[in-house]
Amino acid sequence: MIGYVQLYFKVIGENDTYYAMFNGDFRKPLSFLRLLSIKRSFKRVYKKFDKIRSIEFCTKEEYEKENGYFEIEMKWGNEQ
Repeated sequence: MIGYVQLYFKVIGENDTYYAMFNGDFRKPLSFLRLLSIKRSFKRVYKKFDKIRSIEFCTKEEYEKENGYFEIEMKWGNEQ
């Protein structure tokens, strides 16, 4: 299957709210377990900055409006 996906997340911390984006392709199917794994990965990254209360999906519009200039990049697998 050939395809590309972007997912947007709202990471709610104790001190602040962060926005994150996942870019990927369909090398691995987007199952419930895969989406849960992506959310867990974001939690591991953002817990270095704040105590994380929850991670929710959000719209692209909300992400673009609220994200500002703060970015954290993380990669999976063999990507460089």
